[in-house]
Amino acid sequence: MTGETKGTARPVSSPLEAAPKFEVAIKMAPTITVEHTENLEDMIKRYILVEDWDDVAPRELPDIGIKKNSELPGSCG
Repeated sequence: MTGETKGTARPVSSPLEAAPKFEVAIKMAPTITVEHTENLEDMIKRYILVEDWDDVAPRELPDIGIKKNSELPGSCG
């Protein structure tokens, strides 16, 4: 195959001296403008007026038959 080389044919530390070129795909951060800030403030004011707090509903744990203050089955004590 062409393009391959043996370790003895290349210079010492040549991979360390080369600068790898690669692209990184990242999502750009939004540009914060006066209009963007005013839009957020308007949304917050609207939520306050409507009292829409988006509270997280506490989840209920399933009953697996173990009491909180009792000992676990099979434990010695």
